[in-house]
Amino acid sequence: MKKLLIAVALLHSLVSCHSDEEAGTEREAQPPTSPSRALAARFPVFPIIEKALWRQLLEAENRQATASGTEREHAIMEVQRLTGQLQSRHPFNADKESMELGDLIHNHVTRHLSIPAKVEFPKPGDERHPGEVELLLCTEAGRLHETLFVTHARPLHLELLLHLAGYPRGSLFRIEAITADGTRIPVESLIRATGGDSLKSPLLWKFSGSDYQDLYYPDLSGDFAIFWHAHDSVLQVNHEGIASGTVKLAPAPHPKLRNGDPVTLELVPLGN
Repeated sequence: MKKLLIAVALLHSLVSCHSDEEAGTEREAQPPTSPSRALAARFPVFPIIEKALWRQLLEAENRQATASGTEREHAIMEVQRLTGQLQSRHPFNADKESMELGDLIHNHVTRHLSIPAKVEFPKPGDERHPGEVELLLCTEAGRLHETLFVTHARPLHLELLLHLAGYPRGSLFRIEAITADGTRIPVESLIRATGGDSLKSPLLWKFSGSDYQDLYYPDLSGDFAIFWHAHDSVLQVNHEGIASGTVKLAPAPHPKLRNGDPVTLELVPLGN
């Protein structure tokens, strides 16, 4: 819990419009065993990333504590609904071995972070951006015609989990794709420079992150890990030519990967 609370302090750099004084006053009004206190004790970023729902929960708890009869019953149901909604949006579990947020897992022992994904190489003949790759990973709502992998996970959850695991912005990682049979494939082997430029190996990825002001931009764009730094993303490739767009990339087929195949993308911290 101490590590989690330290990480929460770091998260304040993510948020520019959070009021500690206001949030503290609201929490003081709640009974010691209220659902909001239990939620905040387990995952303290709830009041920061879900301000509207959190405010509704505190108001419903106050009504539950002061009302009677039918009004109190309605307040109890509202507390249960809002508690369930918060937990379903950000399912969080932590123990001595790992930390899970949504679909993402950080292993405390190996220090690796796992993201479930599937192969989504650009389709030949797609005229939107033919033969070019700008993303390593995006969500189902992202630019599927420009990516190599797609995931159901949320970019915000990756940002939060990296903070909670103790990685400051600017931290560097290698990324490997792990197939169903356990084959590890460095992601840089899945791309090639279209102009014949040599690519350093391994390619490193920087935890760039994005600010949070009532919304998280990568959640809207779907960008998890980006080659050309045209948009905010949780991770950016640490290569000047690729980042600026002067080095264009094309997919490099791999015999172990077919479109639709499930994989795990694993973030390996530099030096590990």
